[in-house]
Amino acid sequence: MILKIKDNRLWFPDGNIVLCGKPSADSKNPKDEYPVDNVVQVHFCVHKSVLARHSQVFRDMLDLSSSEAVTSGESYEGLPLVDLEDSASDLNALLSFLYEPCSLSMKRYDPDTPLRVEPILRMASKYQFDGVRNAIVERIKEDWPANYREWEQFEAHIDALSRPLDVGVPVLDLLIPEPASAICLARRYDIHQILPAAFLALSSMRIAHDYDKHRAMGDDGVNPPTTADVDYILPTDRTARWSLLDGRDMRILCRVREYLHVDLWTSFAQNSCSAQCEANHRSAVLSLQKMTVDFGDIYRVLESKVAKPNLCINCKSKFANELANIRTMIWPALVLLVNYSKLT
Repeated sequence: MILKIKDNRLWFPDGNIVLCGKPSADSKNPKDEYPVDNVVQVHFCVHKSVLARHSQVFRDMLDLSSSEAVTSGESYEGLPLVDLEDSASDLNALLSFLYEPCSLSMKRYDPDTPLRVEPILRMASKYQFDGVRNAIVERIKEDWPANYREWEQFEAHIDALSRPLDVGVPVLDLLIPEPASAICLARRYDIHQILPAAFLALSSMRIAHDYDKHRAMGDDGVNPPTTADVDYILPTDRTARWSLLDGRDMRILCRVREYLHVDLWTSFAQNSCSAQCEANHRSAVLSLQKMTVDFGDIYRVLESKVAKPNLCINCKSKFANELANIRTMIWPALVLLVNYSKLT
């Protein structure tokens, strides 16, 4: 049985064209916009002028007499009907943002933003709603640092969030962006600017710390996990939606970790003025390397007390310069490492 329904919120009395969306693959999912057991066709009555103003594809489709070709003479309640192959949920997401941009919650650093905006990006990319796409992309980019200076500010913000966390307060993961879903979105819609920061964030996380497994929450969103088969994590621990990453991105993550944990430290010079300074220099480098492996945040490691070893004035100055060079090397290296085309 095919059930034809109207979307009351997106059915405008003065609309002059009807768009029809198909049931999505997960139409029986309670989280779907139209959770029904029947096969559903959802109809939206909107305005040709709005579609044509924002979309090159619809502008071409509706130009001159082409609307008759598009609708093949079909109508719905006396209005021309465009029967689309897209899911009703995706169509709803696009039209909702088009008519009511404020209806989409995109709070800064919301970990669910990539999942929430993907239907809109999918439709906006397909039908060339360039303004909609650009607005979403710019909003996504705001959540991720674009260079190491912004990264330091980003980490300082997270530190400030971590300090007051206590029982009854949302876990840190609900207050910061989630990297795996961001990486997937960036790959699909060419938002390459966020990849270095997202992979850097991911490189410090344990694979056992899975976002979905540890979000066994109640309606309030803050109850701790109850499943016995996952390790308990602290409220300040970070997790990721690991299952979203494909094989290529897991390989890239391994490369990023190898660079941060091993390759980066081979660039330190061994030109100390004395055996004692050389020994202290070597000890400091090994300690910094171990801290990077253990704690993950390379920029924080480079600012630690270990980064200020007991050296003579000349060697201490050289060591400080080495650390400064390392700090500036990391981000350009990440930009290269996260590029698919560089995989060998």
